[in-house]
Formats: sequence, C-alpha cells, structure tokens
Amino acid sequence: MAMGLLLVEDDPMIGESMLEALRGERYAVDWVRDGVAAELSMRQDIYDLLVLDLGLPQRLGMDVLRRLRAQGGQTPVLIVTERDAGAGPGMGPRRPAGVRVRTIAGLAAAVVVGLPQHHL
Repeated sequence: MAMGLLLVEDDPMIGESMLEALRGERYAVDWVRDGVAAELSMRQDIYDLLVLDLGLPQRLGMDVLRRLRAQGGQTPVLIVTERDAGAGPGMGPRRPAGVRVRTIAGLAAAVVVGLPQHHL
C-alpha cells in the first residue's frame, strides 16, 4: 500500500511539479491549495505525511500546524517554504513545540523521494 501524503501548496507550478514527482515515486498524494482546505483534508483522511507550505491563502501554514497539534494530531510534517527559516509571519519564537527548522536546498519532493519509506 502506498504512503499517503497531503501536499499543501498554493503555487500551481510548484504544486504540479511536486505532485508529479511524488506520484512518480508511487506515493498516494492529495493536493490542496489553501490552509482551510488542508485542515478539512486532515480531518477527513489519515495521512502518513503532511507536506506544508507556510505562505498559504485563507490560513497560514504555521497556523494549520498549530491547530493540528492542538487537536492532538501527530502526523509528521515537512515544511516547504521560500521564507528564511527565522523570518516572517508564522515563524520565529512562537513555533509549535517540537518543530525543528532546517534549510534544505531543492524541492521537498526531492527530500521525500530520497527518504526510505520507514522514515516517514
């Protein structure tokens, strides 16, 4: 059975590229384009990984993550953003407990595809 990922990315070009790459590696991927849709999807389906952009319309990605954790959600999250790790709204000293920030060159798809399935 394929690993289930929820991709939350509002940029069509980035989202389509990541969706194609992840599906090409045989992940089962659902793609939504805003924070409210992400929360609805997380309530309706069980995912093995949430690939989350921070700069989303309707609800910022970090707010989605905070709400997920406040509701007891334990789904692993890979944050994808063009922002500096410590700058901008939604980041900085108010990160939810347990969130580690790393700057990674390349697309999240490359990172997820490079991980053995048991690490997800």
